[in-house]
Amino acid sequence: MEGMIGEVRMFAGNFAPKSWSFCQGQIISINANTALFSILGTTYGGNGTTNFALPNLASRVAIGQGQGPGLDDYDLGQMAGSENVTLTTSQIPVHAHFAIGTYAPPANSTSADESNPTTGYMGKSGVGDLYASGSNGSMGSTPVNVQVGLSGNGMPHGNQQPYLGMNYVICMYGIYPSRN
Repeated sequence: MEGMIGEVRMFAGNFAPKSWSFCQGQIISINANTALFSILGTTYGGNGTTNFALPNLASRVAIGQGQGPGLDDYDLGQMAGSENVTLTTSQIPVHAHFAIGTYAPPANSTSADESNPTTGYMGKSGVGDLYASGSNGSMGSTPVNVQVGLSGNGMPHGNQQPYLGMNYVICMYGIYPSRN
């Protein structure tokens, strides 16, 4: 599989073909790979005196370098992104969570004997008194709508586009690319 030195291809096999290597960020010797080093330099890592790194496309997607109209600027070798993201409340649309239930307040079915509601329960109407000292029943139930607070527990969620596992390989030895 002849290629140009530094060319990256997708390969469906579970091995790197002859003269090619997987793009997994390996640190390699400059002395043994001077032609490839002259193309890559330390763009993808390494110390630049004895070694340099191959691009690391393991669990990554290649993106064109530069800047398109209205797009961010991406430098050659720049890595970014995250496989998991934790959203904050400021990042999700405004919404509410509701709980629906019923409430039947306690009451007394005998005559009311108190005028003070502080410790009393609604009672059967008496002369000037509306409350009874104890409850022995309840009033009819009424629907209650309640808005509850925040939900979620701050755990990250997967943030990957649909994918198919393939190998990226880089040409280590082959045709040296000429510059225009």
